[in-house]
Amino acid sequence: MIRYPLLRNMAQQSSDFVQAKDGLVTLRVGERFVHSPYSPGKEALRLVEGLKGLDPSKTFVIFLGAGLGYHIELLEKEGFERGVVIETHPEIAKIFQTVYELPSSLYWIGPEQTEEALDSIFALLDFGSIRWVKTLVLRGSYELGNYDAFEKRIQRLAQVKLGDFSTRLKFEEIWLVHMIRNIDNLPFSTPLSELFFRQNNFPVVIVSAGPSLRESLPALRRVASSVFMVAVDTALLPLYEAGIVPDLVYSLDAQVHTLEDFVGIEKDFLSRIHLVYDIVAHPQTLAFVREASPGPHYVATTAHGDIDPQGNPFLLKHEFVRWLELTTNTSLGDVETGGSVSTSVFHASFLMGGNPLILVGQDLAFSYQTTHVASTSHYYRYSPLSHRLHPINTIFFEAILSRRLQKHRGIRQEEIDSDFVLSNFKGWFEVSAKRLAEFRGIRCINATHEGVWLDGFVHEDIEHLFHTLAPSPVIKEKEKIFLSKPFSLSSLRKVKEGLIHIKERLRTFPCDERWYERIGEMGYVFLERYFMREKMLFERYGNHDRVSLERKTYRLIKAIEGLRDE
Repeated sequence: MIRYPLLRNMAQQSSDFVQAKDGLVTLRVGERFVHSPYSPGKEALRLVEGLKGLDPSKTFVIFLGAGLGYHIELLEKEGFERGVVIETHPEIAKIFQTVYELPSSLYWIGPEQTEEALDSIFALLDFGSIRWVKTLVLRGSYELGNYDAFEKRIQRLAQVKLGDFSTRLKFEEIWLVHMIRNIDNLPFSTPLSELFFRQNNFPVVIVSAGPSLRESLPALRRVASSVFMVAVDTALLPLYEAGIVPDLVYSLDAQVHTLEDFVGIEKDFLSRIHLVYDIVAHPQTLAFVREASPGPHYVATTAHGDIDPQGNPFLLKHEFVRWLELTTNTSLGDVETGGSVSTSVFHASFLMGGNPLILVGQDLAFSYQTTHVASTSHYYRYSPLSHRLHPINTIFFEAILSRRLQKHRGIRQEEIDSDFVLSNFKGWFEVSAKRLAEFRGIRCINATHEGVWLDGFVHEDIEHLFHTLAPSPVIKEKEKIFLSKPFSLSSLRKVKEGLIHIKERLRTFPCDERWYERIGEMGYVFLERYFMREKMLFERYGNHDRVSLERKTYRLIKAIEGLRDE
């Protein structure tokens, strides 16, 4: 709220303050008024009019320009206390912070901060409870500052956050079911955290399935024994066909088609790899690899470390994983992701002690007018649709044209086609490389043959790079990197007992309109997330989707019943 006695006292002592015709005070900066010189009150009412009728508890407001806070106070009185106030003009910001007392739920970004401050704020937003994100521009204050960078960041963060939320709505069901089914894989899995920082400063090559990977395969074959090679699962088939055995293969995707990356590969080849699978990955992934490879194999979880606006570190990961880790007193291994398996591999490679981190096949662009290197499961999936008059490369090119294309500077300084999703991955890699270099001294190298230019990376020709890499004693004894320490059966028994308790409770619940209340009373946040889509439909539109509730409950119960008895 505005401290009016203090504001009036400041107005009496400075000619920068002018009394408006409606009796309120406005502020003059140079030749410009921050608020209307006639009626700041009516100006504020017009500004907030578009928010009338919205539920304050489900609205997040972004204020571009603070001024003296009249419009902010109006909304605060109406209960709109979730948002962020941004003021880039030093003089206005100083006065605002003196005369306005912000509630703790309204974040503040002043002129000494950059647009990156928005990242931690948006990281905390739960789009399951927020229905509207509204931006209010105080024109008098806005025109005295520069908000371009903030507006671009807001647009990007909102798109990413909404994309993440949409992904969660779409995949939450399959994620929880897979995590439950993967409990049977944990006796044969070592938490990836056991490998974190056991070794240091050994070269890690991260192989992705970008279109230009084919150009790098001969060089990768020559250096496979002198580096530690981690491949995304999509790149495994091209590596297999080139006779290159990676040390680790990382599988992240929960969808069943990821099994296609392993099916058709000879068991002799699979017997020489170690698998890292995310806890949400398809449960048959590890089972298939274990038939050929004794391991050890590893389990990890996707998490996101960040700093909140008060400077406190926090970690975002799935609620079921938190419960599983607490119950077993074990950390799976928190791997940050930028939205793709390649970004997860990059962060995991750093956590395992890799330095330098070398990207190969990370085009992040549609090199050769296609999306992936030949021989990936993507090619085999679409090949039956092709024929002489409609070859497979045409199918991929048509898919590219249907996307929102963006232009970027390429590795060879040419202009190259990318899209919104790949551009987000690009931004993640660049920010990560900058942080690793500044705080950890990690060298990040892009040895990809074609694709986008990545700021923060040294771009090197793959042949020249591998001739200049210093030998590492860690690489000479690679097998010492791999530690085997699977989950104990006794700790997993506790998990299964907890799940059986949940199953028995769910059986007793009628699928009426009190369903969500009963689920909340159980105290398991991951259950509330599992039924999040149905709850949103009920709360926002009054649509009680009984059929969906019954189906999802049945599937969850069957997943629990399918676990092995120890």
